[in-house]
Amino acid sequence: MTEHEPTTPERAWRWPLFLVGLLAMCVLTQTVLIVVAVSDPRQHVEPDYYQKGLAWDAHVAEAQASAALGWTIACSLDAVPGGARILNVDARDASGAPLAGAEVTCEARHRADLDHPLESTLSETEPGRYAGAFAMRRVGVWELSLTVVRGGERFVSSQVVDTRSDRP
Repeated sequence: MTEHEPTTPERAWRWPLFLVGLLAMCVLTQTVLIVVAVSDPRQHVEPDYYQKGLAWDAHVAEAQASAALGWTIACSLDAVPGGARILNVDARDASGAPLAGAEVTCEARHRADLDHPLESTLSETEPGRYAGAFAMRRVGVWELSLTVVRGGERFVSSQVVDTRSDRP
């Protein structure tokens, strides 16, 4: 029989240290991924999502009532120097006549920044035409939630506009 050299303590610890190093690298990688995922400023959590879920039937009823009115809305955004935009709304009733004397409000949200909506009440510039300024400094896709109230009638509409092609 041949005798083997005794393993030095330095060599005996290499394998367990390698395993500990792999585990530490895995923990470090997962920690970095979690920190990046949690600190992303673009993530969006819908406020009061549970209450909105409970009120879904009311939302559907409002959309059906709006459709029953037969009103139509056409939107356009005009860029002005300084990053602002003018929202122009053409509102028509079921017969196609201008919808004069209404109160029109709009909430605009950029799809990359849903937590910071812009709100405005639009002014009537001529019968059935409304306009309002927004500080839309971000270029891209915007979701517009419009509410038109005239008398006891209420109309809601959602529009999507893309501002990438209309820079001043």
